[in-house]
Amino acid sequence: MRFFQKITAPEVQKYIGENLNSDLTKLLLKKSPFPEVSMQEIAQQIKGKQIAAKKFPFLLKENIVFPPHLNLEQASSESTAKEKAENLLGRTFLDLTCGFGIDAYFLSQNFSEVTLLEQNKDLLEIVQHNWKTLGREANFINENLEQFLEINENQFDLIYLDPARRDKDHRKKFLLSDLSPNILEIQDKLLSISKKTMIKLSPLIDLKYLQTTVKSIDEIEIIAVKNEVKEIVLHLIPNTENKLKITTKNLSTDEPNFS
Repeated sequence: MRFFQKITAPEVQKYIGENLNSDLTKLLLKKSPFPEVSMQEIAQQIKGKQIAAKKFPFLLKENIVFPPHLNLEQASSESTAKEKAENLLGRTFLDLTCGFGIDAYFLSQNFSEVTLLEQNKDLLEIVQHNWKTLGREANFINENLEQFLEINENQFDLIYLDPARRDKDHRKKFLLSDLSPNILEIQDKLLSISKKTMIKLSPLIDLKYLQTTVKSIDEIEIIAVKNEVKEIVLHLIPNTENKLKITTKNLSTDEPNFS
């Protein structure tokens, strides 16, 4: 039985709901009342719901399953995902780094054909279950990004990716060549198969560095929440001749946006 099937059993969901305000440290010392579900897995769901209440409240629904804490930490917030999704419209959408799927859920809402790529099989199964629970459809692919790009023959209206910004030792990386995937190695391929590509990057990355290393940048979008920059998003359009736009969005505040 798969993890999401065990954790969504009615009796397990009831127990999780009854312990949402419990001290997780004390709860982890107890024996799980369910032979197929560990107390660590139960605590993971409780912690997930607590994070969701602040970060992505649209997931506070019955039978939604949460992955380990690291995946939740790396996921975009609901507010920044909605901001990135504004004015996006098309037929085919591809997320090359699905993760927990928060960005994909909102960015793809106005697309009829959605493809989500994720190399972590367990994480992808959770996302697939959650999307079904939420009434959304997609083509879910468990594959390495570089291998997918090598064999892909399809064109997409929009490609989105959020490269991993930590190495195997969890040290932060900022140069595009150090990210996973290496943006500089795949940018030509991305531009050849998409009408538009959006790339989420660290809020600390240097904008001048981006302008000298990345091709076909149409817009650099800076997204802040309560005056703290959270994301920098590149909008690439093949062979664009438009003047580069640098825009800022300040969410959860009455202060103005600038461009």
